[in-house]
Parts: sequence; C-alpha cells; structure tokens
Amino acid sequence: MITVGEKAPWDDGDDDRGESAQDIGNHRRFIAELAKLVDAWFGELVLLNVEEIEEGSFLSIVPTRENSATVWVVAAEWIDLQIGHSNCRFTFRYTDNNIGVVHEILRGVAAGEATEIRGPGRSLVTVKVEGNTVKTYPGTERVLLAMLPFPGWQSWGTRTTFPAYKT
Repeated sequence: MITVGEKAPWDDGDDDRGESAQDIGNHRRFIAELAKLVDAWFGELVLLNVEEIEEGSFLSIVPTRENSATVWVVAAEWIDLQIGHSNCRFTFRYTDNNIGVVHEILRGVAAGEATEIRGPGRSLVTVKVEGNTVKTYPGTERVLLAMLPFPGWQSWGTRTTFPAYKT
C-alpha cells in the first residue's frame, strides 16, 4: 500500500542548492516510479509512504515483518538510501547503472541479506546483492564525527542481520 503525504516532517523549506523545477520534478518522478516498483515486488510485505520535500521526494519502505530492515530513499540532488537503524547512507548519482544498484540493494534487503554493525560513534551496513556481490557503507554518529573508531569495533560491535521481508 502506498500513502502519499504533502511534506516530510523535517523539511524546513530552506533549499539553497538552487535546483531547477525540472530537476525537482525528475526526483519526484523517480520516487513515484520506485514506489510502484517496490509495491509490485513486495506488495503486502511492506508499507510504503511517499513524501514530497522541497528539492524532491522521500520514500519510506517499512516491512510488515517484525525486525526486518526499514529502508528510506531520498531523491534530491543525489539518491540517498538508508537501511536499518544506523545513519549509514548509500549515496548515488542519477545514472542508469546506479539506479540498477539501488534496485539490487532493495531486493537484497528484502531477501534478508542486510547486516548492520554498530560500535561507539560508528556503524556499518552490508548488503549482499545479486551475484553475491557485497555493497558496504560506513557511517558515523553526528556528535562523534571527530572521534577515531575503537580498534576492532567491527568484530565486537553489535551485529544485526535483518530477516527477509517474507517468512
């Protein structure tokens, strides 16, 4: 099910990037098309919400299965993809290849191939996609940007492997 809102709650309307109306329209079309694809792929396994933001659109993909990974996709100047509880963001330019990678990552998350590791001030998301390729993205907590990571945090950090959307 897709719900459509008017404005994301964090959008303060302050857009200093100066994107054209055509770019913003393209970003919104990308999210609308992605929402239709995700709905076709996963149907009743997810709840979808599309929100318009000043410079594009935002899609939240919330699985109905408990403990599966929620995914947020923001289409603005870049395509930002956030998975699970971390602040890790995969960031992509608008190219056909990158849009294909976004699709692969979404299917990998839905298949239960996403893992998140959290340590003090750090996090790491890994998603296995088609062909057993692994996509990884590290993140840092905002307040601890200057903090160096503790040695070995990826081996002793809290590891979560998200279950597949379908039981």
